Amino acid sequence: MEVDVTVATKNQAQRICSNWKKNVNSIVAEIFNVLVKEE
Repeated sequence: MEVDVTVATKNQAQRICSNWKKNVNSIVAEIFNVLVKEE
């Protein structure tokens, strides 16, 4: 999965990368849950 985001600062980019690596499984699961949710 590829996710492109635009951030204001290098610090934000580094934080996002770090959090992605630490939480990739739960982040991807949440993305898929939102995408398949019936409303």
